[in-house]
This record gives sequence, structure tokens and C-alpha cells, in this order.
Amino acid sequence: MINMLIVDDEYYIREGIKNGINWNEYDINICGVAGSGFEALDMLEEYAPSIVVTDIRMPDMDGLELLDVINEKYSNIKVILISGYRDFQYAQTAINLSAFCYMLKPIDQNELVSKVLEAKKIIEEQVEKVKHDEDIKKRLEENISILKDNFLIQLVKGKKINPTEIRKK
Repeated sequence: MINMLIVDDEYYIREGIKNGINWNEYDINICGVAGSGFEALDMLEEYAPSIVVTDIRMPDMDGLELLDVINEKYSNIKVILISGYRDFQYAQTAINLSAFCYMLKPIDQNELVSKVLEAKKIIEEQVEKVKHDEDIKKRLEENISILKDNFLIQLVKGKKINPTEIRKK
């Protein structure tokens, strides 16, 4: 299950995103809701979400500032920015800060679900790749002594091995 954090200063928007969609059906856990960017920062440490859905315009710390902090400290988190403003500058900044996507309010639930599932798929692929890489590394570490022993046995038995190959191994 993927953890998702919702950040918006408007209570009804937060609750609408949280309760208006059956996230469990999509294997998404709403790990928390925050009313400000500062509140969200505390929750990032506590809940370790993989996805953050955040409003852009909020008092104290806006969504773009939050995205900037997330990029610095938690580069694996996918951030979906939402805004009620059709300001091109926001969208451009969001792109420059590598937001996963930028959506306009009012939010279409189907579009939000689609974007969250798209982010989830990418996260799951990244996790699978890391697991695969760790598995390969583990197998290599387990077999390195066997490979060394086999190579030394070949040398002791007098097998002709190219000097370049010896240095390489």
C-alpha cells in the first residue's frame, strides 16, 4: 500500500480529496492531511508518504516552497500540485521544480485518481528495480568467494590464462 499525504489550507478540499474517493480500492493509504506547508513538513518525517497532493497557494508556506523542500530532502516523493489559479507562472515553476503534475481546481476526481495511480505505478516500478538491484548485489556477494576460488584453482591447475584476463579478474 502506498502512503499519500493531502495538503490544503481549505478544510473542505482536504476532506473532499480524502473522503470523496475510496482510496483503499486503489491500494492508497491516506496517511495524513495537513492544513499548511509547515504542518506537512512534520508529517513527512512521521508518515513517510510516497505521494503528496498539495495546494499551491496557502498561508505561511505555499505548495511550491513545500515542493522545493521535498525535492531537497525526499527526492523519491511524487508531488501533485493543485491550484485554483490559472497563472502560467505557477505551472512553469511547478515544472522547473519537477512536480509530478499540476492540476487546476475544481479537481476532477477521475483525473486525480488517474494521476495518483500513474505516480503509484512509477513508485512501484522504482521499488521493484531497487529490490532487483539489491538481489543481484546479494547474489554477487554470496558468489564472489566461489568465483575467486574457481579462478585460483584454474591457476593452480596450470590453465593458460591471458595475463590481461588475470589482472582484470
